[in-house]
Amino acid sequence: MCDHTRIARGDIHGLKHLKQAFGGMGSINDSYPSDDGDAGKALGAIYRMAAQLFADLREG
Repeated sequence: MCDHTRIARGDIHGLKHLKQAFGGMGSINDSYPSDDGDAGKALGAIYRMAAQLFADLREG
């Protein structure tokens, strides 16, 4: 199941997996740093939203 589907269903594991795609060697950040034009800015926004949703779900 893809992260989008999991997140849409309220599955915290979809958010956790999405956040993991942004860290470590070979991650999205290696290909599109957050300061690298429009793609980097969009990916930075996606990461921030996922991180906030993840935090909200863990608290709730």
